[in-house]
Amino acid sequence: MATHAHRSPRISRILIGLAVLGGMIGLAGVESWAADTEATRATLRGLRGVGVLVEPLDPDVERAGLTTLQLQTAVEGQLRKAGIPLFTTEERVSVPGHPFVSIHVQVLLRSYALVAYFTQVALHQRASLDTDASLATVATWHVGVQGTIEKVHLDTLDDSVREAVDHFINAYFGVHPRPAGRAAPATASPKP
Repeated sequence: MATHAHRSPRISRILIGLAVLGGMIGLAGVESWAADTEATRATLRGLRGVGVLVEPLDPDVERAGLTTLQLQTAVEGQLRKAGIPLFTTEERVSVPGHPFVSIHVQVLLRSYALVAYFTQVALHQRASLDTDASLATVATWHVGVQGTIEKVHLDTLDDSVREAVDHFINAYFGVHPRPAGRAAPATASPKP
């Protein structure tokens, strides 16, 4: 489990730089990874719902067509449609674990036609540390995608977020009964 902390700008720049380099030399434009295993899915067991936190996007990214509000609205709607209960911030802090799904999207805008991006969807919750029984908020499950996209299509980057959220939905319902009449997301990846 990774401790929840803001990502180092240097590490994010390195990841984005690698994505740009991969796109420029003709490697695959998208790379994804996941901490979606039986063990990480087990940490989702017993969650009665989640809050949603979309980390603010850079103002230049918002001016280019992808907004924080757009992502917040889309993710909340996607989770609601799947049947996962959503908590407000006030509600979330009153349930065990204080669970929330975080959406982190970082975009490296340059004057080139290609834009590098990094997207991560993670489930965070409070956990007790074995070392001293103190409580910490940790990411217990996550998926990520990095790649390149044409600058003129930046507004479609929310598709990457939607796919990652679908992955979370499938992980959540891997350990919870799916509500009657709710099908698995169309963009969902098969179970590992």
